[in-house]
Amino acid sequence: MLALMIQVVIPEAESFAPHVEQHPKVLSDELIASLKEDGFDFIGGKVVSAGIKAVDLVKEDEYIIGLIRSIKPANMDEIQHHHDESDKASANGGWGAASSEARNFLVGTLRGLRDVATLRGKVPTYKQPEKDGPLIEDFKSVGLFTEEEKNAVMHVWVLLSHSGPHVGIKEEDSARLSRLLAIGMTEWIALKFVQWEMNGFKPF
Repeated sequence: MLALMIQVVIPEAESFAPHVEQHPKVLSDELIASLKEDGFDFIGGKVVSAGIKAVDLVKEDEYIIGLIRSIKPANMDEIQHHHDESDKASANGGWGAASSEARNFLVGTLRGLRDVATLRGKVPTYKQPEKDGPLIEDFKSVGLFTEEEKNAVMHVWVLLSHSGPHVGIKEEDSARLSRLLAIGMTEWIALKFVQWEMNGFKPF
């Protein structure tokens, strides 16, 4: 009942003009702050658990490694190594190395998945094993990525390949964002790959 009352009152309070004495928006902000102290939040017109919008990075990290292991790429040790090195570099303040290893984690996963596609799906062997850009293009030609998806992965790869901090972003923030990008994009690719394999490696 209390949650329902809040859901009705807060949107109404936020509609009042700013010049109104005892501006209801101020009171609604105080109410939302109180909700947060109690482990709740007000999102999309509803009172929800504050955890609904939180991202547990430790769990995401564990999930992506478990997901890749379940696919069983032959280079899993290499993938794990790049992942761990990125973590280590970040913990020790090696921001450049943290970003580079995050990129290597993504690329290592792409290479491992590409080999699995050939081994289990009879997809033609990738002919340019040393080149990262053509590898991403190749995933489009064999049917895992659409044109738009291929472009998205390519743009992330370019960002991760950028040496040094990005203009206007602190070096440590740049490294953290690189790791987040690598984890998120790698997870998306792995999930898509699982469905691709279930579909007999037929183009989406």
